[in-house]
Amino acid sequence: MSKILYQRSSSKLVLSAAVAVAVIGAGAYWVTSGSSTSGEGGVVLSSNSGLPGWPQASTGNPEPTETLQPAVQADGRPGDVSVDDWAALQAALAKVGMTPAEAERIVNFNRYQRSFESWQNLDQTEDAARRRRMAQALMNELPKHVGRGDFTLLEAVLIGSSLIAEIEPDTASRTARLDAWQAEVLTVMPVQSEDEGQSKASTRETELKRRQALAFAEWQARTDPAERTPARLEQAFEEVRRAYNSMSF
Repeated sequence: MSKILYQRSSSKLVLSAAVAVAVIGAGAYWVTSGSSTSGEGGVVLSSNSGLPGWPQASTGNPEPTETLQPAVQADGRPGDVSVDDWAALQAALAKVGMTPAEAERIVNFNRYQRSFESWQNLDQTEDAARRRRMAQALMNELPKHVGRGDFTLLEAVLIGSSLIAEIEPDTASRTARLDAWQAEVLTVMPVQSEDEGQSKASTRETELKRRQALAFAEWQARTDPAERTPARLEQAFEEVRRAYNSMSF
């Protein structure tokens, strides 16, 4: 199966959104713009083939809504993050001048991508019913991520379109829902400036968010206790911030 590969965001991708919408409207629900090293079919949400340390989908997994909306603990921590990891994440963000609220965004973004990759890995025949339920759960959460600026306009359109293609087997229903999503995206996405400089700045902010999320996921996946200290996470965030300030992305 072809893949939609979302490489590092760029203003050119955002400007190409109208072209993507036209392609989708013509019925090309899976657009090939690259290939992933994973060899799996579907959509890759970032410039990497996947975040480290994430289990693959398998039978017996909790329902998609449970995975995407874990219980919030009394201390405000998401139920799928340990006390120590949550504290380390908040401390590392404070070191680079970011608010504690960014911790929730990072965890939510990583959880969404993990779930998306798990959906891709489900068998299209044997797990057809679960795939459809999971696609619907992912679609329900997508506007929140678009509103936070986690995705560019083109990415939001393509991600939603790939999920709708799974949810709606009927052509007419699928087309109607695609049209509705393309309209909704413009209402939930942060205001996009037509100024090229501001557009590039917005794209860099999206990339910054992704690199922060990836840094946390990589830190969580480490098995060597010496590599999984709060200081190491702080260092990883500082490296991301330094790269951002130096305009390397």
